[in-house]
Amino acid sequence: MSLRGFAAPALTVVLVVALIASGRGQALSSPQPRDSQDRWPPAGVHVLSEPGLTPPAVTHEVKPRYTEAAMRARVQGSVTLAAVIEADGSVGRVRVVRSLHSGLDVEAVAAARQWQFIPASLSGTAVPVLVTIDLSFTLRDEPPPAPVLAWPKPFPVSLVPVENEDAWIVDAARAETLEFHIARPRNWTATAAPDTVLLLLSPDQRTVVMVAKPRPSARTIDQPLSAADLAGLGLTFSKPSPSGGRRSLTAAGQVRTATGFWAWFEVPTAFDTAASPEPTGLPRRFEGQTDWAFVTTVGGQFVMVSCSARRERNRSETDYAADTREAGAACGRIMERMTITSQP
Repeated sequence: MSLRGFAAPALTVVLVVALIASGRGQALSSPQPRDSQDRWPPAGVHVLSEPGLTPPAVTHEVKPRYTEAAMRARVQGSVTLAAVIEADGSVGRVRVVRSLHSGLDVEAVAAARQWQFIPASLSGTAVPVLVTIDLSFTLRDEPPPAPVLAWPKPFPVSLVPVENEDAWIVDAARAETLEFHIARPRNWTATAAPDTVLLLLSPDQRTVVMVAKPRPSARTIDQPLSAADLAGLGLTFSKPSPSGGRRSLTAAGQVRTATGFWAWFEVPTAFDTAASPEPTGLPRRFEGQTDWAFVTTVGGQFVMVSCSARRERNRSETDYAADTREAGAACGRIMERMTITSQP
């Protein structure tokens, strides 16, 4: 039997990996060799969710070897690893979080230990940090699985027109070489703000849609992204909020609209507005918000649309869940109806 295959690893750093690896492989129940006998996570190791911590960035990766036994058995899928990125950028302790095949687990660990990173930093000092790495094994004669295209969870599964949508107003704006046509509910406010094409605000101020000014892009997003590319983009949104809010990346995905393919990232942010107003202008009655950042490229320009569901202070979880669904319904329809064209 001929063995046609190769290892096609994809890096997925913590906070995004759970979305990609969920449901694949079997969780290990037997004791792990070597590292698992020590304390885990190791003492003194930081986590990416710490405020002020800048995540590591991979500079050198090694592809894992596809074992002959795994190829003969036509085993495909991913091995998920938890790894410590040391303060010098090397990979320290590694353990298997989700197993695929005993031989491929070993090869994944061996490959990951050869990776190199720009280390994480906290207050300007390099520190060790715990990350999750997802390494995929795909046979060459098998097509890779198609990326799943889906809206964020709070958005309706089927984005049907909302109430009074036939009376929406369409705003036109131009920025750089792009022309935007953005539909909005008639009772929403449309304003200009620094570094934005348009800022839309619902009457109760709980829902905000911001279209950022485009900027040149060296890459093109015109088809679904791989898991590695989606994870790479996601690292940008896992960094601390520049305005001081406690921010975390909790979900990621991609979707298609009339404009093209969009990658999206769900980023809840909490602010301490008790002492002073939030620098971004968040009214005092709000204590945080959930943002969905949609990104794509049009005509060589990087475009980002941010949809936000603001959380009022002392609002219950049930009421805020209803607010996010309402925001998702409006944002989804605005995204679907938006057109962006490149102009000379």
